[in-house]
Amino acid sequence: TTQGETPADIRYRQQERNLNSKPVDPTEWNLSKFNPLECPIDSHESNTLEEAVSYLEDKYDIRIPYRHRLRNLHGFLCYLVAKVSEGHFPLSVSAVNRRPSRFKSKKACQEHMQAKKDFGFKFKGNEEEYYRFYDVRGMARDMEIEPRTELADNGRDLVVVHPDGTRQLIKSKKTRKMEKLRNINIDIPLPQSDSENVDLGAWKKLSKQEKSLKFLTERERDKRRNDNIRVSVKNNKVFDLPRQCPMYRLN
Repeated sequence: TTQGETPADIRYRQQERNLNSKPVDPTEWNLSKFNPLECPIDSHESNTLEEAVSYLEDKYDIRIPYRHRLRNLHGFLCYLVAKVSEGHFPLSVSAVNRRPSRFKSKKACQEHMQAKKDFGFKFKGNEEEYYRFYDVRGMARDMEIEPRTELADNGRDLVVVHPDGTRQLIKSKKTRKMEKLRNINIDIPLPQSDSENVDLGAWKKLSKQEKSLKFLTERERDKRRNDNIRVSVKNNKVFDLPRQCPMYRLN
């Protein structure tokens, strides 16, 4: 920073430097000097390549697309590490035909991804960046295949299986309703197995006043009884009715 420069001057100087610099060429990176067992986001080191892949899937939900078409897993993982360590690009950004990254170090790039939760891995539209690690012809054939659907284990949710191997779960209306009931502290047993229809029927038979009492904790319930406040239920939510004068207060 030069003495007397304003923030606007600094931004203008940085923009001029980026415009005058040549585009990044990822093929010039020496991938052999990078460790494929290292996580590009937090530098965690695994013991094997499969453990490194599992670590990305379990912690950051990053799944390698078209895994069955990947010819060079070792080189692919090295490239992800080089993209962050040498290129200083987040994984969600393509490094092909781009100006130098605004991040000046590996640590700054990793801190940005962790702070912004930028763990996405955008493969679609950026296939050119990863072609050298894949069976291109086989992947082109897979892209022409339409996604297939199948039922989930519970027999009512739908699973969309994409050609790249990713699975997308589409929850049914009943599943969403049962998950909502599980988050509510009520006394009746919530459906867990084959007794779903029985338990759901028992819940539907309750009156609105009974449902409202089951929504409340013991302390709230006693407090409301002492204050003689009525409650109502609408869309499974509890609402207090407006307070009235003592002579007109309802029991």
